[in-house]
Amino acid sequence: MAGINDQQERFCQEYIIDLNGTQAAIRSGYSEKSAAQIASENLRKPNIRQRINELAKERNDAVGLSAQFVIEGIVKNIRRCEQGDRVYHPNGEPVMTETENGEVAAVFRYESTSVLKGYELLGKHLKIFTDKVEHSGSIDAMSDEELNAKLARLVDAQSESRGED
Repeated sequence: MAGINDQQERFCQEYIIDLNGTQAAIRSGYSEKSAAQIASENLRKPNIRQRINELAKERNDAVGLSAQFVIEGIVKNIRRCEQGDRVYHPNGEPVMTETENGEVAAVFRYESTSVLKGYELLGKHLKIFTDKVEHSGSIDAMSDEELNAKLARLVDAQSESRGED
């Protein structure tokens, strides 16, 4: 891709493996000492973000992963947990039980926790629920250079506290 060197391309390839910028930087040949800062810088570059998005889309297309797939899976599991489907043995046979009046009936299981989690996930997808976060105090605006310098100091301090060089 135009505007990305070989090492940045390797960073993009490594990043989509686990979405860990620091580890992607290390695996693509950057110094361990500066990996966190390099990862932060790389992930802010529009051409690198675009390449990562392209690679993620290729991977998702290759394995058939899409929002529709995820939503269908959630709905399927909600229905199952809400007794939408019978409970089956691993061999495919329906689980049967004897009722109080002596009849044989299929077993259904209601899993309220699983149902609620499924609805929560769908609600988040549909943006039905919004988390409100209240902030107090003031926020001092920092330039990108100041923010990068502060991040570098934090990374250095963390490395020193671990005894790393």
